[in-house]
Amino acid sequence: MKYCILLIVTLLGLGLQLAAEIALPFDRKWKLPPGGTISESILTVSATDPAVPQLASHPVDPEPYFGRSLIVRFEVKYSDVSKPEESYNGVKLMIHYFANGKQYWTNCPPLYGSSDWKTVTVEQQMPGDTEWISLEAGLQGSTGKLHVRNVELVDWDPKELHRPPVAVPENFRCEYTERVSSLPLLRGMMSPVVYRSADFPAMREWNVNLLRWQLHPNPREGEKYADLLDRDLNILDKVLEQCQKLGIMVIIDLHSVPGGKEFNHGAVQEEAKLFDNPEFAEEFVESWRKIARRYRDCPAVYGYDLFNEPNQKTPRRIDYLELQYRAAKAIREIDPETPICIAANDWSSPRYFSYLHPLPLKNIIYNVHMYRPLNYTHQRVVPALTRIYTYPGNVDGKYWDKEALRRCLAPVREFQQKYGARIVMSEFSVIRWAPGGERYLADLLALSEEYQWDWCYHAFREWDGWDLEYGNQYRDTSCKDPENPRLKLILDLLAKNRKLDLSGGSWKPQTTPLPAVNLTSEVVKKQLTDGRRLDETAAVSTLEITRKTPGSTFVTIPLPLSILGGQEVVLSGEIAHKAISQKPKSFNGVKLMLVITGPGGGTNYLQVPTGEGDSGWKNYALKTEIPYDARKLELYLGLEGVSGTAKFRNIRFSEPKPQIDHSRSIITGELDRSNAVSYKPGEPMKFRFRILQSGKPIGGRLRVIVAGDDGSRREDEYDLSADRPLELTASLNQPGFVMAEAKLIDDYGNEIRRKHGNGMKAVQFGLAAGVQPEKLTQAIAEPADFDKFWKSAKAELKAAPLRVLERKLFKTTQNSHIYDVKLSAPGPRPTVGSLAIPKDAQKKSLPLHIQFDGYGVRDIVAQDEPGKIVFFVGPHGVDLHREPAFYDKLFNGELYGYGFDDRQNENPHDCYFKYMILRDLRAVQYAMTLPEWDGRNLTIAGGSQGAFQAAAVTALTPEATRCELEIPWFCELGGITAGRIRGWRPNWKKGLGYYDTVNFARRIKCPVQIEAGLSDWVCPPSGVWCLYNVLPGSKRMKMFQGRNHGPYFGYDQKKAPFVEVNQQ
Repeated sequence: MKYCILLIVTLLGLGLQLAAEIALPFDRKWKLPPGGTISESILTVSATDPAVPQLASHPVDPEPYFGRSLIVRFEVKYSDVSKPEESYNGVKLMIHYFANGKQYWTNCPPLYGSSDWKTVTVEQQMPGDTEWISLEAGLQGSTGKLHVRNVELVDWDPKELHRPPVAVPENFRCEYTERVSSLPLLRGMMSPVVYRSADFPAMREWNVNLLRWQLHPNPREGEKYADLLDRDLNILDKVLEQCQKLGIMVIIDLHSVPGGKEFNHGAVQEEAKLFDNPEFAEEFVESWRKIARRYRDCPAVYGYDLFNEPNQKTPRRIDYLELQYRAAKAIREIDPETPICIAANDWSSPRYFSYLHPLPLKNIIYNVHMYRPLNYTHQRVVPALTRIYTYPGNVDGKYWDKEALRRCLAPVREFQQKYGARIVMSEFSVIRWAPGGERYLADLLALSEEYQWDWCYHAFREWDGWDLEYGNQYRDTSCKDPENPRLKLILDLLAKNRKLDLSGGSWKPQTTPLPAVNLTSEVVKKQLTDGRRLDETAAVSTLEITRKTPGSTFVTIPLPLSILGGQEVVLSGEIAHKAISQKPKSFNGVKLMLVITGPGGGTNYLQVPTGEGDSGWKNYALKTEIPYDARKLELYLGLEGVSGTAKFRNIRFSEPKPQIDHSRSIITGELDRSNAVSYKPGEPMKFRFRILQSGKPIGGRLRVIVAGDDGSRREDEYDLSADRPLELTASLNQPGFVMAEAKLIDDYGNEIRRKHGNGMKAVQFGLAAGVQPEKLTQAIAEPADFDKFWKSAKAELKAAPLRVLERKLFKTTQNSHIYDVKLSAPGPRPTVGSLAIPKDAQKKSLPLHIQFDGYGVRDIVAQDEPGKIVFFVGPHGVDLHREPAFYDKLFNGELYGYGFDDRQNENPHDCYFKYMILRDLRAVQYAMTLPEWDGRNLTIAGGSQGAFQAAAVTALTPEATRCELEIPWFCELGGITAGRIRGWRPNWKKGLGYYDTVNFARRIKCPVQIEAGLSDWVCPPSGVWCLYNVLPGSKRMKMFQGRNHGPYFGYDQKKAPFVEVNQQ
């Protein structure tokens, strides 16, 4: 039976006066906000103040919808709706209801701006204890105008909606041939969306014997569904070929159907367009004919999974089950034996098995997906599901445990028992950070095992949120956790699988070769201008690109997504180059680069690492996954941001070789002696490196850079075996250091990178060995007028009176009040900092600790420390507590590369750091006026750039009583002119002599403590040791072996060897 109530907002037809409550047909009432009116059957809501919500509401009797979906269609038009600060505001079209003792709001997707009339659908499954329902339409958090007409409530009885496509006898039982009946219980995985050959041996190691493989032919404008299906079937051939050898059966899952989904402006999942389009429906059936013809003789095929998660909510021209039946009959005309998987409606949900009808064909397997309760299994996956639930426990007022799961799955079990059906639970999961997720999986799979259902966990190495190999920390992908209980549970169950013999059969894969890159093609020849030249007389055709001045010149070659999309490939080629100028940015230079345009229009640039200067012919390669839904794929060959000549030849694609899984690998190293700075001039230094995984040595490939303070530098690649370390020898004939850093690479020369926080970081480790570092001196003497310059700068500071522009409470912690402070200062910006003062501070009772931040642009907050005042000073004088985009914009715009401008660095008055230091001195002046300061103890500290600032401020502040420097930057800036290891420092310009940390260190009178890394490639050890050598007073320094500017994977400072020197 159809329940359809058309609520037409009308005024003139009823002859009613405008009022706060308007009577409507069927005894409905709209309650209007101050900005709401009704005229000519249209509800209009206007908002002029975003802080004042304007929502019209209408009550709905909840009883007809208990345990069912309430679908509301709004026909709307809106104009000049401002973009709200919160994504859930703007145009509001909501089902607002009260259940389980709480209120809930189901809203349409974000809508703002302007739009002509369109239909927006909002849907909500109503709990059985719903007490009231209110429909609401209007604006919230925005200004503008909304018009609403023809509000329709639709509820279809599923029994009437889904009639059987064909009658079956009353006592019908499913029929299975020996191909199905002889199969044991199968357990396995849902596939990732990209083909990676290395995944299949890994699944075999897990003892997987069932894989649901996704086909994603999603055509965009100008593309054909059939062409993309052919692309996916070419990949499927590779999948089946590997799986047949490994004993893994494959469910062929047509994850995307012809026509795609119809966007209903609010439905949780849209209905497929083919339900109303006979052409799309016929293409669906024809697609399955094509698949059946191709794979009917493949013994590795478990079944044809016809339709992923159909979602038909209303009567359509073509019923979801009728369509599957048509496709199944078409398959049986070609392939009488291979099983066919049939999906229930409502995303293959368990509850819709109550309305599912069996099909009278042999070898039909029925497919269920299990993510109930969704608010638990998908918590914090999308912004709408922010609440944290625990299993077992209450989810939206209902208690979920194993018995609740049993009740949820009861319709599937009843269908199985009634018809003797084989069931596959081909998708199920729980997000890895859901509390109790392993218990949920254990209970669900215990039921599946009890019922003898085949199953596929969602998913194997797809999105990390479902990945069994990561731990249960929210969004943490810093490293994999092989001991996590979800993985152990699944592996224990997979261990029960029987090894399948899938040999035999006449099926052979239809191999499609990877495309060749033809440098002599017309596409290339049309671009041979402006320094681009093709040499076809050479033994191998060679493309040559030359630039006389730094800039960018490319040859661009389009690549066929129909072949490469969805594949893991290796792009390789030979490159030689001459006189390549210095790269302005690390990613500039000679380019062998793939440019991938994603489905949303974003671009990803993948390139091989190339060098500067001259190089003979060398092979370069990169391994990558081409997204199946990429919009465009291009190869770029050329120069970017540099001058010189580059030559390219033998550019090709190939399939990747199996690689070692280095997701848990680290590199460690040691010298041939414990005292890293005890080498004599010319004495051999031995650097030893190992690759470890779970504490055990393994083999692999390393790229090692060895550089010395004598200007020497070499870079080579080495194959390393598990039974012996890589040992390299170097020496140095003068005071200074030799540094060696090993990076883990794959067989193609690509750096192995692991997740680190929100990004990726290379797996590497460094060592350093020193010769007579106590004899190190600056390569360029300090300026003769150094003191005069800073005396003049301090006079400029004195001429700008100290004024407190702002001091406001930011927050209160258990120990302290934390204030935002803004002070007047010379130069373009004020002094800005975060000040923490203990709550119980008395006058003149506490020491003062001033801290400076490192390089970059970001927000800062002082860390409160009991028993001391902490003033954390920002380097740039920018506002605190702004959104991240504010700091990113500054860092990538106005402050991009600050401190590295050669023109500014010629003159000390123009150098960026002048006013940074003056702002820092102003911070000290202010802090010394605080009444809580004891007037005696003043510590100045910082790390990296902050250590440079701390040294400068301490040198210019006689009241300082202690200085703490960690990984100090800007040391011995002129050392690069003498061939010393460059580190990350600007080019030497004479103005920098007034900012060298070493020159400030000479003037520090108080005790100094330094902590730094012998392996620091940002702040090389020779510069730090120069700093130590010139300190005139009490000093102590620890230099840690294996410490870079940021920690290497596996680095533990508590266990790291170190060199310690001190002078009282």
